[in-house]
Amino acid sequence: MLSLVYSSLLAICIYAVWIVRRRSRGLPLPPGPTRYPIVGNAFQMPRQYEYFTFAEWRRQWGDYIYLKVFGLDLLVLNSYTAAKELLERRGGHFSDRPQFIVAGELVGWNKLTAISPYDDHFKNQRRLLSRTIGGKNAEKFWPVEERERRKFLLQLFEEPENLMELIRRLEGTVILNISHGYSVEKNNDPFVVLAEKCMDNFSTATTYGAFLVDVIPALRFIPEWLPGGGFKRIAREYGMNLHATVEMPWNYVKKEMAAGKARSSFTSQLLTSAEEDEELVKTTAFSLFSGGSDTAVASLILFFLLMVLYPDKQAKAQEEIDALTGGQYLPTLHDRSKLPYTEALMLEVLRWRPIADVNVGFPHRCMTEDVFEGYRIPEGTLCLPNIWAMCHDPEYYSDPSEFKPERFMKDPPELDPRNLVFGFGRRCICPGRSLADSSVWLTVALVLATCNISKGLDENGNEVDPVVKFSSSTICRAEDFKYTIKPRSEKVVQLVKESQLDYNVL
Repeated sequence: MLSLVYSSLLAICIYAVWIVRRRSRGLPLPPGPTRYPIVGNAFQMPRQYEYFTFAEWRRQWGDYIYLKVFGLDLLVLNSYTAAKELLERRGGHFSDRPQFIVAGELVGWNKLTAISPYDDHFKNQRRLLSRTIGGKNAEKFWPVEERERRKFLLQLFEEPENLMELIRRLEGTVILNISHGYSVEKNNDPFVVLAEKCMDNFSTATTYGAFLVDVIPALRFIPEWLPGGGFKRIAREYGMNLHATVEMPWNYVKKEMAAGKARSSFTSQLLTSAEEDEELVKTTAFSLFSGGSDTAVASLILFFLLMVLYPDKQAKAQEEIDALTGGQYLPTLHDRSKLPYTEALMLEVLRWRPIADVNVGFPHRCMTEDVFEGYRIPEGTLCLPNIWAMCHDPEYYSDPSEFKPERFMKDPPELDPRNLVFGFGRRCICPGRSLADSSVWLTVALVLATCNISKGLDENGNEVDPVVKFSSSTICRAEDFKYTIKPRSEKVVQLVKESQLDYNVL
């Protein structure tokens, strides 16, 4: 009797799904530019700075725009409302990643968290990351954060002309300490250099349209020596870089553990427990390392640029910090709640120029056909949240092009940009957002407490306005600009030297 009931229920469910799909077939696709036979919108797609073009199209086509590029269905989400509805409330339908032929299949990035399929391997990686650095778990890494960022201040006093390299070294050593217990002691460290090259490869390989084979998958079968087959040579080079970047820190931990002198880290803790598969630990550790370095570097470079551009905001935050510390100690993460303007300034850095302007390199893939506001979203559609458009939406931000930390001091404050810049949905929101958030805030507070940042000088000693220009890739980074960085006083230099405490990492 029960089997008959179950069979009947199953038949009813199948019939219901069939009815829904049949009805959805008659619904229109979302609005968007006119599509042409075969190529669709291929020749209308912007070559760079896609977020500007998509934001402009919003005026004509609305909050979401449907595009067809050869055989690919794309849905650009220009509004927070649309992204939240589809990518969060309906996250079960939009939790997969697209199939990257070069970055995924040929290079091997599909084994790592960023673009891996929504399968058990991915879920296990997320579980390890959440257990280690998610939420309150990130607080156990505050000591290494504070120790290394205070070292950074001394290096900045000594080598202000090497700002970009010092930031890369800082983020490399913090995340490598956490992921593998490795300490970076000099510029151009081989682990950091290799990782940077690997992340540049990743940024290129996951930028939509970089390789035609990702648009026309059948091209994967052409030989490397034929015209158009050069992507295979590039993929082989990228794959070698990826392999070395994964294996080098992993082998370092194994060697240190065998010698009985490994520092406590994400990798050593999980290997010691012997509860997890080694390959899973290896790929997850690299996902932590790679995901935590590049974005933090871009955020901090942007902070320094903005302090050159807006000295009045810098001075206001410094006044707040001085009022709290009295110049007697350096701010710590425990002071965060007492420094609301510094917090607001950090949030405005995240909003003003989001590091991932459009998640073109990290789109969500619609796993089953869906219907949204009367429009049909085909199965396999890639959803691209336009983070830049959302961060500059006048519905949520007054004078969105202006750099105004005060917007987050209002009652109520404007939309917290962390709801946007760390991604959407169950699989795509950054698992290390708590760690990233605290690390950026701490660097901002320490630098403001100890440094004055101003315009650079030309050969005649005249101030030079910085050139504001950004790269057009998966990770948006400010390009080189002129600046001057000096300690605020001899007293702060001495304070930084005296604060070099011997923290325990974990």
